[in-house]
Amino acid sequence: MPFNLLLLTLAVLFLAPLPTQAYIDPGTGSYFFQMLFGLIFGGLVAVKIFFRHLKTFFSKLVSKRKDPNSDDAA
Repeated sequence: MPFNLLLLTLAVLFLAPLPTQAYIDPGTGSYFFQMLFGLIFGGLVAVKIFFRHLKTFFSKLVSKRKDPNSDDAA
C-alpha cells in the first residue's frame, strides 16, 4: 500500500501543470518547418543519389559479364 501511495504522489507531481514563464516567438514555428522541410528534402536527395550509384554499379557489373566478341546480335 505505501508503494502505491508513493506512485500516486509521484504521478500527481509529474502530471500537474506548473506555471511557466516561457515564450515562443512567431518565427520559431517557421524555423521549425524550415528545418523539417530541409531534413525531408535532403533525405530524399540522399536516397536518390544512393540509388543512382547502386544502378550505375549494377549496370557496370552486367556490362562486364557480356562478352564483346560474341556474335549474338548478328
